[in-house]
Amino acid sequence: SIANILSRVTGGEPSAIDGLLRSTIPGANLFLLNPAGVLFGPNASLDVSGSFHVSTADYLRLADGGIFQATLAQGSVLTAAPPAAFGFLSGNPAGIAIQGSRLEVPHGKTLSVVGGGYHDWGARSGLRVARLLLQVWPPRVRSRSMSRNST
Repeated sequence: SIANILSRVTGGEPSAIDGLLRSTIPGANLFLLNPAGVLFGPNASLDVSGSFHVSTADYLRLADGGIFQATLAQGSVLTAAPPAAFGFLSGNPAGIAIQGSRLEVPHGKTLSVVGGGYHDWGARSGLRVARLLLQVWPPRVRSRSMSRNST
């Protein structure tokens, strides 16, 4: 059986998804890589029975050490190994925008958004998942010190 579907967008242009993104393979996790960026428009939706992972990473490292490159210029070695980590080569990767989309995965599955930034979740986001991972690369930690004088 198929456990993971690895997909990539080549050509150097951002993806604009404003309709249904579907996988008909039962239980398969869907991975979408586009280093140029991804935009989910207001009509974007998912129909997957597994987890959905979208990233602007340059490659996907597999559990056996193999690498699935996001560009055709780089060599990729595909194996049956499951994905293990997203890899970024740039210090400033492209972002992922979700503009009022209704992105849902089944209960107990993961929706992960891993890129250089994300914004505009919109009023209709309707993210109903058991696990949601939002990750920005490179990691940015902001802290704010607030003091309160009491009398």
